[in-house]
Amino acid sequence: MHLMIVNYGVMIDVDNKMFQLTLNENIKKISPLKIKSINILLSCTITTPALILAAKNQIPVLIFNHYGKVEAWVWGAAYGSISIIRKHQAYFCDSLEGWQWVKEILKTKTTLQVNNLKWLAERKKGYRDIIDENIVKMKAIAPSLDDAEMNNIRGFEGSIAREYWQTIALAIEKNIDFPGRTKRNAQDPVNATLNYLYGILYGVTESSLLMNGVDPYMGILHRNEYNKKAMLYDYIDQFRPWVDKVMIQLFISGKLQPEIHYALNEKSTITLKSAGKKMIIEKFYQMMDERLYLNNRRIKRIDHIHYYSQELAQQLKNFKK
Repeated sequence: MHLMIVNYGVMIDVDNKMFQLTLNENIKKISPLKIKSINILLSCTITTPALILAAKNQIPVLIFNHYGKVEAWVWGAAYGSISIIRKHQAYFCDSLEGWQWVKEILKTKTTLQVNNLKWLAERKKGYRDIIDENIVKMKAIAPSLDDAEMNNIRGFEGSIAREYWQTIALAIEKNIDFPGRTKRNAQDPVNATLNYLYGILYGVTESSLLMNGVDPYMGILHRNEYNKKAMLYDYIDQFRPWVDKVMIQLFISGKLQPEIHYALNEKSTITLKSAGKKMIIEKFYQMMDERLYLNNRRIKRIDHIHYYSQELAQQLKNFKK
């Protein structure tokens, strides 16, 4: 189970090697063997023994702010050959091999985006022709990624993204108002949902990089953004379409409803209510538990993230400048 704290004032402690949750007079004990993650959405108290128990059992603890961003992520202190990996990471980020690695990630992202649109076309048959037309446009742009230079690759990526999000906006417009993708200060439920989902994905992905000794700040494509987690932003792109599909599923099914799951805050930004956050987190982890083929084996999506983090760490460890 993915434990979600959605009530104010919960106390998370340990009793006899079990997590003990207390709220007013109500006490509940849960074995750490039954918990995959602890997600704190509202103010609570968690003790040091509880954090240690979570770390020993490799249970991540995610702490969300009011806007759905993961502000903190607590994990066990298990690291690999950090000094060697991070020294080589600096060389890798300035190399042709590193540049090619970024291109492969963007190509994977584009392939998964196209797959999302194909999936959407099967469920929105009235839009099939225009979806297919926009897929052709995306595929026409994609080969440009192979020969792109550092100064123009983001332009090609942006062109693909515009076709992608315009298509999604068109296909779900009868379900919800979605003018297009915006990254900050969401003005509509779709962007609020995407920001929240990406926040969870950032936490999962960053912890995977860190546990394998990779510096999330030392990247390639996003390297000029001061004090930004450039490697995290580079690495996470290949997984973004997974959560895009979660958003699409929630809206075309009608499970997320603006009048029930969203609110307008004091900054005139759309935010999620507790019920909406709970639904999104549950759906996110259901998606992460789905199994996909990797090297002729069906493994969970979360293990795909860990596998590619380990693969990147090994590549950095063996890299020769």
